[in-house]
Amino acid sequence: EFYDSLQNCTAYRLKFHDLTHGHFSTLGVLFQPRDKRQDKGDDAIMKSYEWVAHYTLQFLEAHLKQNGSALQFLNNAPEKNGVPKGLISAHSKSPAAKSWGLRDFNELAMQNNYKNLEELYRSLLEEQPSLDLPEWQLNNLGLQLVFNPETASNGIAILLLATTIYPRSANLFDSLAEGYLHNGDRENAVKHFKQSLKLDASNQNAIQKLKMLER
Repeated sequence: EFYDSLQNCTAYRLKFHDLTHGHFSTLGVLFQPRDKRQDKGDDAIMKSYEWVAHYTLQFLEAHLKQNGSALQFLNNAPEKNGVPKGLISAHSKSPAAKSWGLRDFNELAMQNNYKNLEELYRSLLEEQPSLDLPEWQLNNLGLQLVFNPETASNGIAILLLATTIYPRSANLFDSLAEGYLHNGDRENAVKHFKQSLKLDASNQNAIQKLKMLER
């Protein structure tokens, strides 16, 4: 179950068929009598421990020291590494493909000072088809940024991108209008509240804000 649960790293699973004894502990291996119905003899058990140590060493060499030959050892079938046939069953799997999301996109957006976000989005989508920017996440990020005086323009940029990706979202246009209003841009606030109402005529927030702005 633990092996199956690993998704974001290379994982290995090995079964040592001769590593069997009724008292599975260091003291048990050394001093307890074997259960002849299931336990292998001392020589077989100790040989398996030797292979456990060898595989552990190769794993550490491969992944801590980036040793290519050690990595090849791990990827080989056990028999190719000199393991007697039937002594070890080995399985491995590669990491699942990384799923790109808003956090990844936002990190790149910050590096570009939130400039040319639509271009960034389109180019990244070509490179990472799994990129997923849910509407609600873009809306939350945009509002968090827009109501911070130090990042208000960045929030506007995120919300503009969001309305490009989701042009039928009355809620996003409402949020964008709120952002412009908060930053003193009444003209753009009116424009985007009206667009929100076109998409959702029941948007009471837009109705009330337009009444206030058009007095």
